[in-house]
Amino acid sequence: MFQSNMVIPDKAQLPIWGTGTPGESVLVLGSWGAVAGATVDESGRWRTTVITPSAQTGLGIEVIASNRIQLSNVASGDVWVCIGQSNMEHTLAPTPGLRSVLNADQEIADANYPNLRLLRLSRVRQAEPATSVSGTWEACTSLTVPKFSAVGYFFGRDLHLDLAKPIGMIAAVKGGTTIEEWMPNSAFAESGSSVLPTTTYYNGMIAPMKDFPVDGLIIWTGEGNVSRPNEFGRTWRTWLTTMRQAWNLPALPTYFVQLPPYNYSGARKGGAPLSREGQADSLSLARTGMVVISDLIDDLNDIHPIYKQAVADRIVRAALGETYKRSGSVGASPQYLKHNREGRTLRVMFKNDHGGLTSPNTTLTSFEISDGGGVWYPATAIIERGAVTVWNDAVLKPVHVRFGWADAYVGNLFNGAGNPAAPFRSDKPLPPFDR
Repeated sequence: MFQSNMVIPDKAQLPIWGTGTPGESVLVLGSWGAVAGATVDESGRWRTTVITPSAQTGLGIEVIASNRIQLSNVASGDVWVCIGQSNMEHTLAPTPGLRSVLNADQEIADANYPNLRLLRLSRVRQAEPATSVSGTWEACTSLTVPKFSAVGYFFGRDLHLDLAKPIGMIAAVKGGTTIEEWMPNSAFAESGSSVLPTTTYYNGMIAPMKDFPVDGLIIWTGEGNVSRPNEFGRTWRTWLTTMRQAWNLPALPTYFVQLPPYNYSGARKGGAPLSREGQADSLSLARTGMVVISDLIDDLNDIHPIYKQAVADRIVRAALGETYKRSGSVGASPQYLKHNREGRTLRVMFKNDHGGLTSPNTTLTSFEISDGGGVWYPATAIIERGAVTVWNDAVLKPVHVRFGWADAYVGNLFNGAGNPAAPFRSDKPLPPFDR
């Protein structure tokens, strides 16, 4: 983890570790005045801790023992990790078989942010936890950014510009993976998953970072688990919990992208609604945030939307509002709160309306109602009196309402911050972890 060009967390107790000859004395010097010592233990490892300075650049770290290691161009600031499969892995450089990120060439040309530092971890999976990462810290330039996660870069860039401090972005990404492949072995039993891999990217890429303090996680994954929707919620929640436990930060800020609309086929067909519900259930965990991007999909047959800047912007707004307490910065979407029956209609209330529900259209799409008998009918839906009124003339006594309950739904309900409503169903049973 410790290299020139890196970002260390500012104003923190930073563990520093390494290897050496048993019994050897080690001295660690920080250019900001930090001094710490350690002795190599019998296993050949040493560890110490230094107090880091407030956000700044041009720092150096020197480690002195029988040899001398000097790290230069170190910055102190905030460090975030982006994790996921192909949509998080999608780079600004062209990827065979995928549409290019919107305005990719211009974004690459404009990428000159010396105090945004990028660490793209090599794809490593193994049976047991690794002790070191494979990858190189680099300052963000037009030469280094093309191979980095586009969403990770846009998130880091916008956070860097908004906070006016150094930002470190670490990308642990691999397309086509399942949630279980990013999970520690110790979590498998609790996850309820029926698929338990013998080797994981968690062991190869996440485990080596667990002692390095980070400020938060941004996640875009889950498509690989849609074929097992009944397991999804428990697996997802277990994974988020154990990832935070790995860093020993049970309230580590974690923001994830909800699975967007897509025409799934084969074993995954029909599994998206329950999977999205499973993601939404994890919002009961402290300091988690869910970003809905249903309005950013221009092709329901393409699982890789090109509007990565807009996706990152929504995650940034969530982080600024929740983690950095920036007033007026909203990443949350309208979420179902409750509904009341009013004659032959249902009045549906939402939380996170942030200035009121809105729509570019008079009539809302993708709403359905039921009389409780198991049959769902398309509903006419309109915004009125700060809520949504839904009805179908064939349903005399409506009981339940749902929205976006399909793999590839199209919604047009937003809050005052411009974020689209999250799918829901009012007849939802308690998730397994709340029973």
